[in-house]
Amino acid sequence: SSGINAEYGEDTVDMRGEHLVLYNKERIGLLFWSLTVLTTSLIGDSIILIATIKYKAIKLHKLIVAVMHHMALCDLLQTVFRVFPVTLNLIANQVIMGRRLCYIEAHISFFSTYLAMFLTCAMTIFKLIILKYPLRARTWTSRLGHKICLA
Repeated sequence: SSGINAEYGEDTVDMRGEHLVLYNKERIGLLFWSLTVLTTSLIGDSIILIATIKYKAIKLHKLIVAVMHHMALCDLLQTVFRVFPVTLNLIANQVIMGRRLCYIEAHISFFSTYLAMFLTCAMTIFKLIILKYPLRARTWTSRLGHKICLA
């Protein structure tokens, strides 16, 4: 073992080229955490999208629901391009996807993280505007919400 604290017998991370070698204690902990995040994110975002699109189950203002759609999609992007590859790497105990997916992952993660922050701010501002101008907000549609989110 060529880790930092190898002389004390601690499990450490060893990076050799394209191979990721995690020792069992850390790997199992990270794998459990990664699988938990992957599962809850996929289930939660899917429930939000299905409940709002198919069943119209969330009874909020249409503009707020449109922002929630976009936030769930950003979270799904993070899950598919960030959490899923890390989970696969932890299961295999080596880097599987390669450099190209690493670059794609970095750009999509950067994009979706900042987009989720902006959408959170937009939802808060929309709630304030809806409270301040309730009569004007009645005419706003979900199509307007999607246009604002895509702008």
